[in-house]
Amino acid sequence: MLTLTIDKDKGNHNMYSGAEYRTNDFYGYGYYETSMQAIKNDGVVSSFFTYTGPSDNNPWDEIDIEVLGKDTTKVQFNYYTDGVGKHEYMYDLGFDASEGYHTYGFDWQPDHIDWYVDGVKVHTETGNVPKTPGKIMMNTWPGVSDPSNENQVIDWLQAYDGKTMIVVDGGKLAGMLAIEDPLRKEAVSVIAKLKEEGFTRVVMLTGDDERTARAIAARAGISEFRAQVLPSDKADVVKELTEKGCKVLMVGDGINDAPALSQALVGVAMIDGTDLAREVANVLLTRPDLNGLIAARRLARSTMHRIHTNFAATLILNSLFLAGGLFNLLPAATSAVLHNLTTLAISLNAMRPHLKRFALTQQPSGK
Repeated sequence: MLTLTIDKDKGNHNMYSGAEYRTNDFYGYGYYETSMQAIKNDGVVSSFFTYTGPSDNNPWDEIDIEVLGKDTTKVQFNYYTDGVGKHEYMYDLGFDASEGYHTYGFDWQPDHIDWYVDGVKVHTETGNVPKTPGKIMMNTWPGVSDPSNENQVIDWLQAYDGKTMIVVDGGKLAGMLAIEDPLRKEAVSVIAKLKEEGFTRVVMLTGDDERTARAIAARAGISEFRAQVLPSDKADVVKELTEKGCKVLMVGDGINDAPALSQALVGVAMIDGTDLAREVANVLLTRPDLNGLIAARRLARSTMHRIHTNFAATLILNSLFLAGGLFNLLPAATSAVLHNLTTLAISLNAMRPHLKRFALTQQPSGK
């Protein structure tokens, strides 16, 4: 049995960014039911569902029962099969789900899903039914919305953008406090440039919950992410990727990122990061701007290209001068002069700036 409640503390107020309860085990076909009293307030959803996805190394399969706080006289049924949704169905309950406990359930079978309210079947779906066993979950959360994200929920829950902390007094919603930890302004463009520079996989590791991580990843243009990752787990993910033959570059700025930075082939820390992160990193970006990653990548490639070019030029030219002297094609003095001129030219070539000035003098674009 799963039970999720929100109760007041001795100070009469609790602050929540949401609440969630999930099983550790995975469950497949069968009947699932919950007894639930929903929260009534714009921007909040009370949910009961089964879920599995990328964080479990599975396809995204999910079956939902959701009561939206903006109108608790209705319940929404939905499901996803390998990430494909668009099966929303809104059912008129005939009562207010926030005023008392009612039972909500679904019968999940290989060829159909039946949804129930207070023991009565009210809806059926038969197309492309999920197949992957998932964890049983209950939660209440303020939704994430973003007009640039096709999965945005701004019209679904109301526009709180995933920034709202739920204030609860005696089990009832008392107010909202809006906060935000936004993406860096340059994050989206930097992710796109990294892919252009040859990075075949960009993976986001975060301690945030699955839904928040999915929304942030979509905004940043990242298709692969791991949610609810502990500090030690980040290092395990890096190790796992390395063992699969990946050359891993890890970017982080917190104490929690230090184990993964140390485990990666190349660890990159920000100048405004913690002392521990900067200590274990191989590369330190000297400005609080992710564009430094692009400059560092281009600098490294340009440096290696120049080393190879200069080495090849030295080897070929000196071999020609040596052959000219051995076969009396060049006088000794001429050979010596050409050798020194070649050395000077290659040295001057090595001293040229690797990148255009603007690439190294970009202003920080903020956090």
